[in-house]
Amino acid sequence: MKKENWEVKKLGEVCEINPKKSEIKDLDFNTDVSFVSMADVSENGNLYLKEKKKLKEVWSGFTYFKSNDC
Repeated sequence: MKKENWEVKKLGEVCEINPKKSEIKDLDFNTDVSFVSMADVSENGNLYLKEKKKLKEVWSGFTYFKSNDC
């Protein structure tokens, strides 16, 4: 069996970790945004995007997810 040669990188070098809310600071606070509660995350990590809230309702106190986060 051939061993693959993998290059070791820091996670932050291959993806963005904890995107900053400052990139959406100019959005109207009445904008509808997706909201993912802990109950909407399955044990295997699938997300059920069924809930929306106003940006002003979730601006503080919740973790920000960027569009197309995987």
